[in-house]
Amino acid sequence: MDKVDYYFQHYQEAQRELSIARNLLENYRPVSEDAFLYSLAMQQSTEEKVKMSKTNHRTENMALSYHEKFLAEEQEYKQSLFEKYCNLKADIDFFNLAIYSVDEVIRDIIIDLVIVGLTWEELLPKHNISRMTVSRYRQKAIKQVKEYYRFAGKSMSMTG
Repeated sequence: MDKVDYYFQHYQEAQRELSIARNLLENYRPVSEDAFLYSLAMQQSTEEKVKMSKTNHRTENMALSYHEKFLAEEQEYKQSLFEKYCNLKADIDFFNLAIYSVDEVIRDIIIDLVIVGLTWEELLPKHNISRMTVSRYRQKAIKQVKEYYRFAGKSMSMTG
């Protein structure tokens, strides 16, 4: 299944994922100092148990080392979340452009079906059309959206 097929079937789900990612970014809070201290207390050292150096330096060095790792992981998590949000946002925005580019005759039906999320049963009386017409329009729209992707040089692969 490529991106076009996926978004035709799962557009509402993709919008929810985008909303969740946006919410996580907007409300992102780093782990509290108490949680960090707890993680230090519960962490097991892999260093030798007996050393000639003073214990306080070893403890300080361990705490600094763990703190640096902790900060790096926090930054990596936030960066990963931001990249996921940006990629999903770009995909959905481009898909929307492609949907709005389909023939004017079928555009309103496809927007109601895909973007608004109406079921076929809700769509039929609203547009006064048959199931067969919805099926034909949907296939025609998928073809046009795929042409739009190809013309723009956009990948339809789910991984890229």
